[in-house]
Amino acid sequence: MTYHDVDTGLAALILACEMPIFAVLLLFAFSPLEYKQHGSPAAGPLIAVVDAFNISDLLSAFYRGPMRLVRDQQRQIMRLDSMGIGLVSASRDEERRDRSAP
Repeated sequence: MTYHDVDTGLAALILACEMPIFAVLLLFAFSPLEYKQHGSPAAGPLIAVVDAFNISDLLSAFYRGPMRLVRDQQRQIMRLDSMGIGLVSASRDEERRDRSAP
């Protein structure tokens, strides 16, 4: 067992012990009672599963994903081509004024 194994394992153990505590605290902080409907549910579990696996979301991600990637790359290229603004020290500024004065 190496130092790296102990370091990684200890962090994972602490996280695993903290998660149930915070899960219970989140139930108190954000109560699900406000969102429960009185009476029967609006849709059954099968409709929820079908809605979760909506194929149109997947197809739109395949369509919009590459377009977004190209658009972000074009913006990055435009940023690299833009002229940077550098800070001019006071001594350089005075030297330029002295050279331009007759």
